[in-house]
Amino acid sequence: MIQLAYDIPGGKQIKFLVLTLAFALLCFLSACNSCEDVNCQNDGTCLKGNCECPPQYWGAFCGEEKPPESVIIQSIILGPFRSTAPNGLPWDLTSEPDVYLAFYQDNQFMGASNMLENEAPGRTRTFSAGDLPIEINPNDLLQVRVMDYDTPSERELILFEYFKPYSRGGAFPMQWVGAGMSINVTYKHP
Repeated sequence: MIQLAYDIPGGKQIKFLVLTLAFALLCFLSACNSCEDVNCQNDGTCLKGNCECPPQYWGAFCGEEKPPESVIIQSIILGPFRSTAPNGLPWDLTSEPDVYLAFYQDNQFMGASNMLENEAPGRTRTFSAGDLPIEINPNDLLQVRVMDYDTPSERELILFEYFKPYSRGGAFPMQWVGAGMSINVTYKHP
C-alpha cells in the first residue's frame, strides 16, 4: 500500500491512502458504467457488465438460441367451422356436432381433448390446458384434428392443422395461428 504523508502547519500530519482511495474511486466509476457498452440481445439484461439471459437464450450477449426440451400446449382456440359435412348434410341429424380434438405426431395417436357436446359450428370455443394432454417434442410435426363424435365407431373429420412448434432461428412464438385454430404454447428449457 502506498501512503503519502503530508505535513500541514501546526505539526499535525495527515496521511492519505492515495492508492486505496484511487482504487475505490476507480471501482465505483467502472461499476456505474460497466453496462454502457454492453448490448444484451433477446431481452437479456446487463448486470455488472455481464448479460443475464432469459432461459431460451445463452452466450456472452444472449445471442444464441437454446432449443427447448419440450413444448407444452396451453390452449387451443377453435374458430368457427363449416356447418355441414363434406357431403352437404348436417354433422349430426338431430343436434349440433360433438366436437373434440385428436392429436397425432408422426402419424401416431397421442391423445384427445375432452368432448364438447352440441357445439354450434359458427362460434369460437377454447380448449384449455386441463382439456389437453399434450407436451410434445419441439422438432416433431403435430397434427391437430377437429373431430365430430357420433358413435365409438363413427367419427367425422371436421378440419385439421399441422403444427411444428419450434424451428431454429424462428424465435419462440407463444401463439401459432392457422386457418381454423390458434395454438398457445410455452417452452420448457433445460
